[in-house]
Amino acid sequence: MEDFWKTYGGKERSSDDGRQQSRAINADGGAKKQRESPDEKKKALFLQQKKTLDTFLGTGAITRAQYDKSLGDLIEKMGMQGVEQESF
Repeated sequence: MEDFWKTYGGKERSSDDGRQQSRAINADGGAKKQRESPDEKKKALFLQQKKTLDTFLGTGAITRAQYDKSLGDLIEKMGMQGVEQESF
């Protein structure tokens, strides 16, 4: 493999180089945002799905009845009864 890199002008990189670089980026918090809790991720996913439904309704892709049914199912399946009040 070393010959390949010499031939094509690249630098052979050990597999550890990537891990060191990743650690450096994460150490200062520059590249990665702070980790969300599972509840925060779930709420963000719910809001994203609701936004999609809102877009479908706004563009006429679905009817109001379809929107209401889909939103109700989404709220029930994701257990977001409390979030629905905050988001509307």
